Amino acid sequence: MNTGKWARLAIVLLGAGALAGCSFATTDDVFAEEQISSDALPQVESVVLADLDPESARYLGEAKGSQFWAARNADGEFCVLAKVVAGGANEMISGCSPGDGDTLTISMNGGPSASWSAVENPTVPDGNTLLRAHLLVSLR
Repeated sequence: MNTGKWARLAIVLLGAGALAGCSFATTDDVFAEEQISSDALPQVESVVLADLDPESARYLGEAKGSQFWAARNADGEFCVLAKVVAGGANEMISGCSPGDGDTLTISMNGGPSASWSAVENPTVPDGNTLLRAHLLVSLR
């Protein structure tokens, strides 16, 4: 094997070693657990909830004055939704992605911003909160 091939092989092996400490997951991982009563979607009037499958909803937690859920919509897409509970009138936002394990970001002007990371337990920047190993939450 010539020097160029060895160099390329070394780069590939170094890259694989760097990723070995990371754990990647699909969005299905959040739905693997059996649904419990606390996973129920909020009982508020909002167009955000109209297209979601309530049987798929999973509560992710609360951070930065908002509550977060994951759910599937009628097209089977992965969705993240937030309900602003601190000082808000039950305002809701959501975003959906057809990908399975892709990065997905939702944000509300003057409110929360949340990013679903395909990497489990990503680096958490100062001022952010990590929910359920994949959801980074911050205020805008």
